[in-house]
Amino acid sequence: MALRLPALALPQPLSPLRAEANGVGLGEVDAPRGRLMYAVEAHHGLIHSLHLLTPTDWTFHPQGILVQALTGRDDAAVLAPWWLAVLDPCVSCSLSFAVEESPHA
Repeated sequence: MALRLPALALPQPLSPLRAEANGVGLGEVDAPRGRLMYAVEAHHGLIHSLHLLTPTDWTFHPQGILVQALTGRDDAAVLAPWWLAVLDPCVSCSLSFAVEESPHA
């Protein structure tokens, strides 16, 4: 319900987004949790595609800071919730771990 409330306050429905020219636009901005990047492609006055690379994408990338912080640690399962809360407090999550058994154990 909360997501619908702002729409109810508008004096008229939002019109479809329109582009002023054909082509691709790129942009980036430093946001509170990291860099936000986007690419917009327009054809015939309409937005054809929109691609975002958000701070969350950087954080959870396979080579990102979260994986770097936890890889190879025996206490990764204990530390993971703390790292998640520090790095990306806006994301609720659940964790599961795949533990590889060593044949030499």
